[in-house]
Amino acid sequence: MASICHTFILQPPMIVPKVRLLYSLAFNARFLRHLWCLISEMKTRMITGSMVPLLQVISRGSPMSLEDSSRIIPLFYLFSSLFSHSLISIHDNEFFGDPIEVVGQRQSSMMPFTLEELVTLSRCLRDACLGIIKLAYPETKPEVREEYIAAFKSIGVTTNTEMQQCIQTEQKRWIQLFKVITNLVKMLKSRDTRRNFCPPDHWLSLQENIR
Repeated sequence: MASICHTFILQPPMIVPKVRLLYSLAFNARFLRHLWCLISEMKTRMITGSMVPLLQVISRGSPMSLEDSSRIIPLFYLFSSLFSHSLISIHDNEFFGDPIEVVGQRQSSMMPFTLEELVTLSRCLRDACLGIIKLAYPETKPEVREEYIAAFKSIGVTTNTEMQQCIQTEQKRWIQLFKVITNLVKMLKSRDTRRNFCPPDHWLSLQENIR
């Protein structure tokens, strides 16, 4: 179903509010939690035989097989799009877990995550953005481009023209994912700016040394 929803979102001018299924899922806290759990638990087998989370592979900007990228990109794109849309309608009081009384009764929250969980989640999103830059622009990291070429050769791509087209298509998928994740990161950072829930220097990654 995630792949179908992912296809819907990518079809211009399809956006979440225009598709009833997507709109409903965006405000389904249980679905969003389950989707993030699936993304977090997805793993791949490394050359050493160890199983490593795909989120970790992305964060490192490490080369990824076409099979693995096809598994995680639709889920990650869908999650980032839906959660971003839901945050537009969530008031700060609800976001930060403040009690909201409605006619003497506490209103159920649309927030799928606690603040503590959001700290971990936003850290993963931050690192994923940095890693995707390397995956989306393989010319900055030769081993990524070499991995792309090896992967496409394994599925029968032989000519230089076909190879270039396949690499550009894969780049486009990562760039599209980068855009929706960065939008979600901006929205979470905006909440943190208004009322801190993340530790100091949370939004600065140790992976990159900016001088």
